[in-house]
Amino acid sequence: MSTAVRTNGHAAAPRPADDAAAFRRLMVCRGEAAERHRVLAGRALGLDRTEAAAMALLSTVRALTPGALANRLVLSSPAVSSLVARLEDRGAVERHGHPYDRRSVLVSASATHLEAAGALYAPLVADLDWLIERLSPVTRTEALDFLPEATALLHRRGDALVADAVRSELLAAAPLAPGPWA
Repeated sequence: MSTAVRTNGHAAAPRPADDAAAFRRLMVCRGEAAERHRVLAGRALGLDRTEAAAMALLSTVRALTPGALANRLVLSSPAVSSLVARLEDRGAVERHGHPYDRRSVLVSASATHLEAAGALYAPLVADLDWLIERLSPVTRTEALDFLPEATALLHRRGDALVADAVRSELLAAAPLAPGPWA
């Protein structure tokens, strides 16, 4: 709900701060709805929450190293190794040699999984396409400018949280008394 001031019985245009708050609320609600849909779609595909997150990511970026997957999912290396092994056993992912680094592998969603997920997501994709078609060309262009910037901002702020946590851990582990260098 807007907190715009009424003038002569007509609602004035919302103030920029109101717009920013509305955008933030909508982004949170969109994120929650997307997460809920991903979890429920994962269940339909026989995946738990973490497996669904991994498969959603691999369905979008096509292939990642296990380290990059761990970073994006905020999981430890052993947890990702176990996750990839479970998904590989079920035929949901495949491992391939890295084309540029012989010491590394790439993990990708299998064609079978992509087909099953595509069928499951088809109604959502059709509904989203319908909504997008309703937007004016100018609004589409603005959205295509805004959404990647907002996504990159979320990634940067997440990375900053990780850096802050590491910094806090290092400070907490620092000696309380001055060492020989004092």
